[in-house]
Amino acid sequence: MAKMLALSLKLNAPGIQRAVVTDAANEFRGLYDICIPFEPAYGKGLHQKLYLDKYTPFEETLFIDSDCLAVKPLGDTFSLCAEHNFAVFGDQVTTGEWYMDVAAMCKRFGLASIPMFNGGAYYFKR
Repeated sequence: MAKMLALSLKLNAPGIQRAVVTDAANEFRGLYDICIPFEPAYGKGLHQKLYLDKYTPFEETLFIDSDCLAVKPLGDTFSLCAEHNFAVFGDQVTTGEWYMDVAAMCKRFGLASIPMFNGGAYYFKR
């Protein structure tokens, strides 16, 4: 999956440096500009995302999960996020199902809405 992501980024974001966190750097030679050693001490699975700030070599980072593809240029994404230190992509929701009955959860906690976002992409500055 990370190879396909790299190829999609080469096609749709050729001017943006790419880095991958991996324990198999040889697999990604020529696909990523920087291979960052995987750090097992940061935990397993989703816990690794809590350390993205420690992994990144960049001042400005757009993290993309390896099971994603870039299907259009990413320049607008960076422009959209530039005024923020941290951003996720989603919306505020008031109804529907999103791991729960959204309306019931809003009512229970007295909220006008809750954030619904994609955990596969994060933008952040150092």
